[in-house]
Parts: sequence; C-alpha cells; structure tokens
Amino acid sequence: MTSPDITLGIDTAGGVAAAAIAGVAQGVSTNRVQALEWLLPCVERALAAIDRDVSAVRSVAVCAGPGSFTGLRIGVAFAKSLAQALDIASCGVSSFDIVGSVRAQSEGAVPRLTVVEGKRGFYYARIAIAPGASPVNVAGDAAALSVAARNALGEAEGELELQRALAGVACDPGLRAIAAATLGRAALAEGVDGDWRRLAIEYGQRPNAVVNWELRHGRG
Repeated sequence: MTSPDITLGIDTAGGVAAAAIAGVAQGVSTNRVQALEWLLPCVERALAAIDRDVSAVRSVAVCAGPGSFTGLRIGVAFAKSLAQALDIASCGVSSFDIVGSVRAQSEGAVPRLTVVEGKRGFYYARIAIAPGASPVNVAGDAAALSVAARNALGEAEGELELQRALAGVACDPGLRAIAAATLGRAALAEGVDGDWRRLAIEYGQRPNAVVNWELRHGRG
C-alpha cells in the first residue's frame, strides 16, 4: 500500500512555521526567531513528526504575502529551491487566504475583512464588500484601516469587522502553515500552475528597497 502524497506548507510572513500533510496525518513545527536560520529545522521537524524526510515531499505550498518582506523572501526562495531540486509542484498562497481560513475555522464563517501585519504597526487589509465583487485592498496603520473599513462596510460594521480582524492578526503560526499546505494542495489539485518559476511574492505595496532607491535618486 503506497503512502499518501505529502504536501509541505511553509509560512514565514510573521513567525517561522512548517506543516507536512499526508492524508489525515499532520506534522507541524514553529519558531518565532529568524527564518534564515530556523526554516530548514522547522521543515525537518514537521516531516519527522509524520516519520518522513524532505525526499518524500511531493508538493510545496508557501505563504506568498503580504507580510514581512525579509521573511517572505526567505520562505519563497526556500520553496522555489526545494521544488526545483525535487522536481515537484509548488504553489504560492495569499496571506489573506491563510488568515481568513484560520479565522473561518474558529469563527464559523469566512471573515469580510482580513488583516495581516507587515512591519510593526503597519498592516495590509482585504475587505470583501459584496459577494462576487472585487475586494478592496488597503495598506497602512490602524487608523488608515479604520477609515477604509468604515467607508467600505459602514461605520458600525466596519469598525466591528476591523477589531475582529486585528484580534486575528496574531493567529498561531502552526495553524497558518497547515492552512498554507491545505489551500495550496487544493489549488494544485484544481490545476493551478505548479511550476516553481511562477512563484512570486505578493508584497502588498512596493518593497522598501524600491521606495528608498527612488527617494535617493529623486524619484519619490
């Protein structure tokens, strides 16, 4: 009897977490220190929890952002390298979808407003105005998000949804990694392009390095 295919989920948008899913078996490992040093150990521990190693991975899903610029670059670069080395499918998953999935499981419904944190005090938000309508994406501090939420959803509902969303920002990294693996596995099964060359970071805004370069050269 063959063992189920293993999907590896990676999330470095905030903390450092990895989850390995094989059928109903799940292995999870987390760490809140630097992704550069601890991502590989997290991956190895998550796989060891289901008695597998890296060579057994058949697909990899990674949080593609928005979130911490440095963390995202490390996570996506690792996922691309692993997919290339093992010749396996890979998939980027939005931070909004990951956090929304974690919150939906605890709250019993998909949230209308989802928030993820970049640098301290700076957030990215996705606001679902109506079913079928394109969401509104906002970046800024809590005050900027409050204005956008009130404008999109109304004064009372907008503020309530924002407070719920901000409370959900610090969701467990392990749950985020599991959501990344689950969502990525489903997307690949539905035919999303699994070529590692297509993996790209969703910064949510222009990277700081680009903004700083433009300022230095008088283009800001």
